Amino acid sequence: MLYKRSADVYDALYADKDYRAEVDYVLAAIERSFPAQRSTLLDVACGSGRHLEYFKRHFRDVAGVDLSSELLRVAQRRNPNVPFFCQDMRTLSLKKTFDAVTVMFSSIAYLQSLEDLTRTIDGIHTVLSDNGVLAIEPGFTPESWRPNQLNHRKVETDEALIVRVSSSTTSGNTAEFDEHYVVATKQGTSHFVERHRMKLFSHQEIEHALTRNGYAVVFDPKGPSGRGLFLAAKTIAAT
Repeated sequence: MLYKRSADVYDALYADKDYRAEVDYVLAAIERSFPAQRSTLLDVACGSGRHLEYFKRHFRDVAGVDLSSELLRVAQRRNPNVPFFCQDMRTLSLKKTFDAVTVMFSSIAYLQSLEDLTRTIDGIHTVLSDNGVLAIEPGFTPESWRPNQLNHRKVETDEALIVRVSSSTTSGNTAEFDEHYVVATKQGTSHFVERHRMKLFSHQEIEHALTRNGYAVVFDPKGPSGRGLFLAAKTIAAT
């Protein structure tokens, strides 16, 4: 299971990611394209809850969904009054609807097929209220992906020295990463490996999955982190 062991060092590795600016960007983009009064938000694939830390300042009620129970424990500590649900986004099942749903940080790329993408969008449709808006930050496309990448990151905190080294390969339209972690603390040093598989969906594939549900779709080519942003309104027309 992904993030089973890396959940405790996840936030340290992304300490320089500006979650607040990303939330502000998404909210401004929604307001420009589909302005409306919205008071509830669901963050799908919410991870450690960093985006929700800022989304909750703008909404009366927020909630988060993630497949990793380990990351959800981190998210709950950060956001003690926010409800979290351990669910697969392909089989989303909640008893309430939300005015806004977000899928941030290219999490949509963890779906492994067009069928998975369709099932996920269909499931989100059932928890999105009328006049609701869905915001999806896409991952790399087949054209933008650079294969055979080597990456490393080193972070030092008060408690640990963390090193992550990764290599990537490509199989068809799927990118595969082997991420090696070395975590050194005063109690000792551990090493573990996580394999990530991310689908290189084209923007056309994502847009098709949205429009088949009748959404009005706007695409922002910049997005909160440079990979673009899909905005899809459930019932109102694009402006």
